Formats: sequence, structure tokens, C-alpha cells
Amino acid sequence: TLPLRPEDARIALQHLEVVSIPAGSLLIEERDDRATDFMLVLLSGEVRVETTVNPGVEPEVFAVRTAGVAMGAAGFMDGRPRWGTHQAVTPVRCLKITRTGLASLVGSDPQVGARLLLVIGRMMAGVQREQIVLVAGFQGVSTSKDVTTLGRGGSDTTAVALAAAVGAEVCEIY
Repeated sequence: TLPLRPEDARIALQHLEVVSIPAGSLLIEERDDRATDFMLVLLSGEVRVETTVNPGVEPEVFAVRTAGVAMGAAGFMDGRPRWGTHQAVTPVRCLKITRTGLASLVGSDPQVGARLLLVIGRMMAGVQREQIVLVAGFQGVSTSKDVTTLGRGGSDTTAVALAAAVGAEVCEIY
């Protein structure tokens, strides 16, 4: 559950919605750029998160999420396409936070709205810290979207490109 005071939760629920979703249902679909006006906080049940690592390859299970986890927060905050397909493994209950509901909460009770935004920020930070990126250093994608190898020195090339992309001060290659 959300670490808000009980009275905060009562106030927030006047603007937000608790939804029950049957097993097998899609909660969030990967690459969806239309339905980004909500995020979910899993209250109970299990949700499988799958992602397509390489185009044309079957999706891989990235994680199984349980109670207390925020889902879809990045797309909710920046409006960009969703990452990963989230499907209910069991029946689930979620707190659905919409932009309209959050704006209504902030407008009617700014203190509770600010505390909820802080909770959302902490959840997003926790998810980001869990992320481990694995990169096949010698692989690339051709102009026709085919997975290909970069050839001799491809791992070094990938290391330098990733270092530049994240703004690293140093890229050490051994």
C-alpha cells in the first residue's frame, strides 16, 4: 500500500480509483503511445512484465511484479510510449492514478497531492535503481531493422557509444 497517512489515503481516493482486473488481462501494452494518461500502483496480485529485446524476436519476461509496485509511471509522467507489456497473472487490484484525478487532488488538497507526488517520485526512483541493462556489445541493427554483428572491435565501439550516450567522463576498454 502507499505510505500515506490514513487520512491522506481517504482524501486521495476521492480523486483516484481502485480497479479490479481479472487474470489474463492486459494492463499496459508495450509501445502504446495513446494510453499514457494513467499509472497503476499494484495493491494485490501478480503482474508479468514482458518486453521485446530485439525486433522480430518473441517477448521475454522481464519481471513479475507484486504489491506496492508502480507500473506505467514513466509514460504517465512524460507521455512517451509505454515500456513493456504488463499482464495480470492473477486477479489484481490496483490504484489507478490519472492526470485528471491527480490534478483534481492537487487542486483540492495541495498538501496531500504533494505527498502523493513525492511517493510516486520515490517509486519511480526505486524502479530505476532496479534496472540493469544488458547489452550485447557486438550486435547492432541494420537500416532494414535486422539484427546484425558489428564485426571486429564491435564491443569496443558499443562501449564508446554507450559511454557517450550516458555522458560518462571515462570509457575504459581492456
